[in-house]
Amino acid sequence: PMNEFGTNRFTFRYFDDGKKAILQHNLLMRDVDPLLQHIQHIIDEILQERKSSAISDESFEELLGRVRGSDPSMHLELVRTAAKMNFFTSEQGRSILELLATGFDKVEVATLLHGRLIDQNRFSLMLEALDCGEDRDNVWHRITQNKKSTKK
Repeated sequence: PMNEFGTNRFTFRYFDDGKKAILQHNLLMRDVDPLLQHIQHIIDEILQERKSSAISDESFEELLGRVRGSDPSMHLELVRTAAKMNFFTSEQGRSILELLATGFDKVEVATLLHGRLIDQNRFSLMLEALDCGEDRDNVWHRITQNKKSTKK
């Protein structure tokens, strides 16, 4: 049926946690390309900002050396400190995980570094370094919980 939007529209609904309601949005198809271009521009800006804050190769090698040369009880704190000031690639995150002795530390670091990755779309590289499926599930659960708690 025809309405004020005609047939060239895109409609979607989603549940808004904050409002505890289902919201509906209608877009005219003529607006989709400019919207996608705007979204891509925002994504590119975020990635550029993260890349500019990425840990240098030299600093990353120093971090790995400190982790290798320290007592396992200090590994988590070393990574936490580095993550406060730097972004990482998923490959770098995996290298860190492979140095850690316990499944607990690996889950902690994977959860911590997820939000500090330049390339979150490659996070599966890090997940593959975890000891078992339960640990991977635990990481996803914790990431989801962290996102929900920061929205409040």
